[in-house]
Amino acid sequence: MGETNNVFISWSGERSKGAAEALREWLPIVLQAAKPWMSEADIEKGSRGLDEIGRALEAMKVGIICLTPENLAAEWILYEAGALSKTPDAKARVCTYLLASLKPQDVKAPLGMFQWTRANREDTRKLIHTINKHLDATSVPEKGLNALFDKMWPDLEAKLATLPDPPGIVPPTRSTEEMVAEILELNRSMASEIQGIARESEATRQVRGWRDAIYNSVAGRNPVWASETDPAPARYIYGLGGSIGSAMVAPSAPNQPAVVAPAVLPSSPAATESGPPSSPRRRRVLPRKRRHQPG
Repeated sequence: MGETNNVFISWSGERSKGAAEALREWLPIVLQAAKPWMSEADIEKGSRGLDEIGRALEAMKVGIICLTPENLAAEWILYEAGALSKTPDAKARVCTYLLASLKPQDVKAPLGMFQWTRANREDTRKLIHTINKHLDATSVPEKGLNALFDKMWPDLEAKLATLPDPPGIVPPTRSTEEMVAEILELNRSMASEIQGIARESEATRQVRGWRDAIYNSVAGRNPVWASETDPAPARYIYGLGGSIGSAMVAPSAPNQPAVVAPAVLPSSPAATESGPPSSPRRRRVLPRKRRHQPG
């Protein structure tokens, strides 16, 4: 393996291998800075294959995983995908390449967590632009890269169209029932959070209603109701926003609405917890009568 290899192509199975070989030959023609590595072609005879793969994975900038319906659960695919995702380079990217009419919804986790690319013209173009951005070499201008891609795409398309038939029976893709079950499981996991948000919204609505009721009472409007059935004795409601200090709820008979009395502004020195201030009484000063002094 050369030190300049920067694109790792993962494969498993004959159809996946055919696509990987086609990409390895075609990619450097479109993007000269790309140096693909593929185990079938780049591991020398007599070397330790596992060690070679491990060293190759550590140095890669981009990983392309060639997926077909029959290799979704292949051990080598899962191993190499996991190793690529742990690459310390923050610019490294892992992309799954969906072949043989494979659909994104057919790919389960952990492979389903990676960004997928369909093996068609426009999705492959996007993949090439991603590789162009994340290699250490200077990026090719977008206009020139598009022109070269359009010229060379028919060659890759023809090779992908001649992939061999799958050996034996292809494992079935995900059924509708399985996908619906997964959606239901996700909804159940979110149910508790949704209920908590609903409770907070209801509490906020009640506090807003109390605040508006107190403001109306302070403004001298018609009496407002604290609740429709409030048998509690007289009490105060504190801290409901604005400049409102407190409001007294008059006691009422059971099953009768309680009337909120006008609130007292905090600037008033008479605002106490014992109730609304009473009107101050003026002391009447009478003139002192003179006592008659006998002559």
